[in-house]
Amino acid sequence: MSASPPDAAQPISSVKLYSILAGLMIATFLISLDVSIIATAIPPISIQFHATTDIGWYGATYPLTMCALQPLSGKLSSLISLRWTYLAFYVIFLLGSLICGVANSSRMFIIGRAVAGAGGSGVVSGGLSVIAMITTPQQLAPIIGGALTEHRTWRWCFLLNLPAGAVTVLDLLGCALFIPSIIMIMLALQWGGSESAWDSATVLGLFVGFAFTMTIFVVWECHMKEQAMIPIVLLQGRSTMLSLAFAFVFMGSFVIPVYFLPEWFQIVQAASPMRSDVMLLPSVCNQVLGSLVSGILAKNLSYYNPWLFIGSAFLCIANGLYTTFTVSSGPGLGCGVAAQFPLLMVQLALKDRPRDVPVAIATVLLTQYFGSAVVQSIGGTIFQTELRKQLRDRASLEYTQVEMLLEAGTRGMREVAAQAFPDRLAEVVVAYDKAITTVFYLPVAGSALAFIVAGGIPWVNTRPAQGNGDLLCAERSEKSQSDGQVTV
Repeated sequence: MSASPPDAAQPISSVKLYSILAGLMIATFLISLDVSIIATAIPPISIQFHATTDIGWYGATYPLTMCALQPLSGKLSSLISLRWTYLAFYVIFLLGSLICGVANSSRMFIIGRAVAGAGGSGVVSGGLSVIAMITTPQQLAPIIGGALTEHRTWRWCFLLNLPAGAVTVLDLLGCALFIPSIIMIMLALQWGGSESAWDSATVLGLFVGFAFTMTIFVVWECHMKEQAMIPIVLLQGRSTMLSLAFAFVFMGSFVIPVYFLPEWFQIVQAASPMRSDVMLLPSVCNQVLGSLVSGILAKNLSYYNPWLFIGSAFLCIANGLYTTFTVSSGPGLGCGVAAQFPLLMVQLALKDRPRDVPVAIATVLLTQYFGSAVVQSIGGTIFQTELRKQLRDRASLEYTQVEMLLEAGTRGMREVAAQAFPDRLAEVVVAYDKAITTVFYLPVAGSALAFIVAGGIPWVNTRPAQGNGDLLCAERSEKSQSDGQVTV
């Protein structure tokens, strides 16, 4: 990994290629593990820290900081040695994992998740940048990853990561504007309807602050041009913009079941953390299989677009079925075939501009993590609001009784309900079921929107018959470039 990306992909020997991929996959596996394994760990964490109201933060903080620092990590990777930026972000990720593993309070755990996410932002984008630099476009499609692991206690979800593993042009002002704006919108979405009313001064102030700082950020990025943290030139083409939009809504819809299905298994069906892992396996196995099959077929069929439609359609149907869950429902299936393709389509669009690939990859990951964080925050707010409503209306609980259940944690609610009001335990379980299944309406709408967005992305052969044919050709057919400049 040199100080700056090469001008074109330089194919290397198979042994060296797969050795590099193996190392990158281990690190990326750990990053992905922190995204998924927290879902099973949330119930025991909420019991130990007595913080059911912080459940939304446990899931959203990690992708939030990954999102906020994604543009900066991409810019660093395009300016400084990929080797050292990659290692630096990985060390930060390990530090965050250590903080989570030894956390003695909910606040300390959330801080650890934030630090780990900050480090993960550079590990994922840096690894993908390395792959883009050492492979050809035809080799990109089959390169995927994904796994599920089991744990003994929730702390090992984070401790196991430990053994495994030019300033003026950095646009620091852009970074200083972008990060606070993301934090403000996330706080507004997290607090609105739960800790504060949507029309409260706090929530409205956060929304106004987000709009103001984001406007200044966009103006500044336009002023910085090629030296911007997110160069505007990368966002001017229809293919790139729609790929980013698809990444946002699809990933946001994808993570809701990942976080809330284990909650449903453990709360409604009283499954242990280990049992909830087993019940989730049909969905996870189909997601991994779908990613493998779609990657291989995309390479052979030379088009990425069909998998955007297939993936979003399957996701919409699956989430629609999740909304019908009752106390007696069983495990389900899933199919993951679309999450990787926005990354591949943007890399294809920039195959003649490899120096912009790290920033472009970081921008796609930014939209994915931002979508994940936003939808998780909204989902957490929906869950908290609907749960309080269901406990009051369906279980006829008073305010103090509702707060008692929330303080007990999601796994501890059965024990508390059985002791305090045993005659209403069945209604309490149904209330939790209704609250969780209501959340699934959010990804139903999101995945349906992703299907619509996919229809606007140009169809382009990844192996064009003529050397100059690529994604840009599809856009040139719609609008001629009078100045002769290529727009991606």
